Amino acid sequence: MTVCPKCRVQVRGGQKLCPLCQSPLPHSQKEPPLYPPPAFRRRRRIFALKLMLFFTLLFAAAAVVVNRQLPQSGNWDRLVLLGMLSLWLLTGVVLWERHRLPRLFCLAFPTAAGLCCLWDGVTGWNGWGLSYAVPCAAGGTVLLIGLMALLLRMPPELYLFPLLVGAMYGLVPLVLLLQDRVQPALPTYICLGLSAAALFYLLLFRPRELGRELHKRFLL
Repeated sequence: MTVCPKCRVQVRGGQKLCPLCQSPLPHSQKEPPLYPPPAFRRRRRIFALKLMLFFTLLFAAAAVVVNRQLPQSGNWDRLVLLGMLSLWLLTGVVLWERHRLPRLFCLAFPTAAGLCCLWDGVTGWNGWGLSYAVPCAAGGTVLLIGLMALLLRMPPELYLFPLLVGAMYGLVPLVLLLQDRVQPALPTYICLGLSAAALFYLLLFRPRELGRELHKRFLL
C-alpha cells in the first residue's frame, strides 16, 4: 500500500501515478497489479511493435538507398525519415495514455501540432502548420473530449480537467491570430468558438465539480 504525498490517499496495486492527482508515487514494496493484463495480450502487443519497427526501419533504409541512387530527385528521404519519426512519436503518446482517453487527446494536441509545424518548416514553410494544423488540433481536442464524455457518459472527474486544458489550447490560435500569422482565419475562429463553448459549459454548468478537480490537482 502506497500513500500519495500530495493528496494523501492510499493506492494499491503498485501503480506509478496517483489515480486522483496523477502525481508520481514514492517507491515502496512491490505489489501485484490490481488487474494484471493477460500474458497473451502483452506478447501480441510486443510482437506488433517489433513488426512495426521492422517495417519502419526497412522502409526508411530503402528510401535512403533509393534517394542516394537518384540524387537529382532531391532530398526527399529526409521527409520520409521525419514521417517515420512522427509516426513513432504519436504511437508512443497513444500507448502511454491508452487507458486515459481524455488525457490522451490533451497530449496528442501539442504532439500533432508540433510535428505539423516541423513538417511545414522542413518543406519550405508555407504557413499551413499555423493556419490549419494548430487550430484544427486544438478545436479537435475540445470536440473529441466533449463527444466522448457525452457518448460514453463519463463521470465528471474523468473529463472536466482535460476539457479545461483542451479549451486553454484555444488561446494558442488566438495569439497567432492577433499577431497576423494565420491566413485564412476561419479555422482559428472555429477553434475559438469550440473553446469558448467548453469554457462556458464548465463555468456555468459544472463550477463545483471543476473546483473540486482543481483542488485535487493543485491543492487550491
